[in-house]
Amino acid sequence: MLLSAFVQQLYTYYQAIDAVYSINQLLALYFLFSVLGWILETLYRSVSNRRFYNPGFLKGPIVPLYGNAVLFIMITIIFTQNETVFVRLLIYFAAITMMEFVTGEVMLRLFKRRYWDYTDNVLNVRGHICLPFSIAWAVLSLLFEKTIYPLSMLLVGQIDDQTLLLINAAGIIIIQVDFIYSIGIWNPKQLVKIFRNSGNRIRQVTPVISNRYLTDVSGLLKIRLPNLTYSRHYFSWVKKWKKR
Repeated sequence: MLLSAFVQQLYTYYQAIDAVYSINQLLALYFLFSVLGWILETLYRSVSNRRFYNPGFLKGPIVPLYGNAVLFIMITIIFTQNETVFVRLLIYFAAITMMEFVTGEVMLRLFKRRYWDYTDNVLNVRGHICLPFSIAWAVLSLLFEKTIYPLSMLLVGQIDDQTLLLINAAGIIIIQVDFIYSIGIWNPKQLVKIFRNSGNRIRQVTPVISNRYLTDVSGLLKIRLPNLTYSRHYFSWVKKWKKR
């Protein structure tokens, strides 16, 4: 019953969004602002570093984080039309801050690289977010809502669905090829390296997880379990356990 109510609520949200935007429009604006975000970020970083600087993890001129932020703003506008400016500002502040933190942490763990760094800024968290920039992004989101957003809707409104479909299909193909090229899957040697590193990381993490959760379970069930410090001792532990 609870799941059914949740699905029904999601469908209600979908209907509200679909009444304002088509999927083709959302995708087209996602690609548009991902590219515009790359241009903005590249100009800022290149001027700051006094050399050309590609701000994204992809090789091509696109930063998906900007596209994600714009989609969130567009959807938020639908459900907050009757809210005050202050409430919308708080929503943008919280959502974009969370989006920036999660993206930064994921990119750091996957690619061992920071694509932006707020370490030198005051009130930062792990260098992924900081209060001054979070406030700035929230204010810019509100300005976007009042200025660029109406113009962008006017632009996509002039393009027929068939053309938008072709643009989106080309964008999806390009970004997938770019992603494959950027992480090195196209190179067999690099692919082997990726799998090898992934395997090593799994082997390092597995014993820690095993010790932690098996210890918790043994405490609950009052069963004494051997310490699984290394995964290579697993099979010998199973044999000893069966003999008991």
